[in-house]
Amino acid sequence: MIFGRDSERFEITLAKWEHPTPPSAPGGDLLFNVSVAAGGYGAADQVWVARAAWAAFLAQFRELERRRSGAAELRGLLPEEFGLRFFTFDRAGHLGLEGHLAGRRYSMGTARELRLAFHLELDPSELGPALEQFESVASAA
Repeated sequence: MIFGRDSERFEITLAKWEHPTPPSAPGGDLLFNVSVAAGGYGAADQVWVARAAWAAFLAQFRELERRRSGAAELRGLLPEEFGLRFFTFDRAGHLGLEGHLAGRRYSMGTARELRLAFHLELDPSELGPALEQFESVASAA
């Protein structure tokens, strides 16, 4: 799913679902490809999200789409590496997206953190199609 346009955008797609063993067991974490471009900066990485966190996010997103108020938040298995929040920022239901994408890279013998914090203003009409795509991820998992 792509949010925003042109040089200000956020994209998240399902890369892999870890099937729990046995199938009736809890678990089944999801791996997402994430990319963001904002303010002339960009980042891309893969992030793991717990299946329960995805389900909670989806429930919040359904309410956000239905009520056009509130927020829906998603955190990665390592919350310091990935966080995402869709939210309304006024009574008219205008929509914002904020988050961060971070990771460690080794350079000159030292682990160094790379981090991009971002915020985008979105068109509220993106909520319905996004909900459909997010629910398709949930049904695949």
